[in-house]
Amino acid sequence: MGLVLHGPDRMGEAIEFGLIDGTTVAAKIVDPVFYDKEGEKQNV
Repeated sequence: MGLVLHGPDRMGEAIEFGLIDGTTVAAKIVDPVFYDKEGEKQNV
């Protein structure tokens, strides 16, 4: 989890960020809300 400049405008974008050891990690910018917004799973 992290903060990305203009993150809400960049939803779905794939980014890479560097680690201390010099390697990079790929990540995808997604919605920070992890609950079921539409309530679809409550009546399963």
